[in-house]
Amino acid sequence: MKIEKLIATALVATAVVAPAHAGHFLFQYTWDAQFSDPTGPKSASMDLVTSDTLNSIGGYDILSASGTIDGAAVLGLKLNPTQPNFSADGVFIYNNVIYPTGAPIDPYGFVVNTAGGEFNFGYDGNQSGGFFAILADGSTHVNSHGDVVPNYRVTVGSGSLAAVPEPASWAMMLAGFGLAGAAMRRRRAVVSFG
Repeated sequence: MKIEKLIATALVATAVVAPAHAGHFLFQYTWDAQFSDPTGPKSASMDLVTSDTLNSIGGYDILSASGTIDGAAVLGLKLNPTQPNFSADGVFIYNNVIYPTGAPIDPYGFVVNTAGGEFNFGYDGNQSGGFFAILADGSTHVNSHGDVVPNYRVTVGSGSLAAVPEPASWAMMLAGFGLAGAAMRRRRAVVSFG
């Protein structure tokens, strides 16, 4: 009877492990040459760490970012002083929020820093796959109103945002498999004498 309980406990422990709804997300992005400035960003792969609870606008606040953009290291997330509402800093409008339903990132998107400049990644519902990346390259021009405004390189491409199980979930899953294996091994070792 003990063995059956051990197996049941192990299977329950294994079954409750599911991808995290908040915590870590893997963001992948690839440009589409048809819609992009050829000098814009062509690829990105980032780990986005979020809060575990929903904010007042129904999403998870992005707390940090790491990874690469065109092979260059992401140095960090640009903090949003009006989190979770959008911030307009004179260059980008962004909010650093991931949503659990619908489009995972809204058009405001999130901003990360590299040695080559700041990048804003957002969601464009008009495109299939729908992500865009904007790089403010530090240069400026004078617009028709006489204002000095930043120059942008805009890329539209396909992207994905997937939840990644947190380390505690991996540990629980491995422990569950270990218990199930131990219970099965112990059951096999029972010998009957007649």
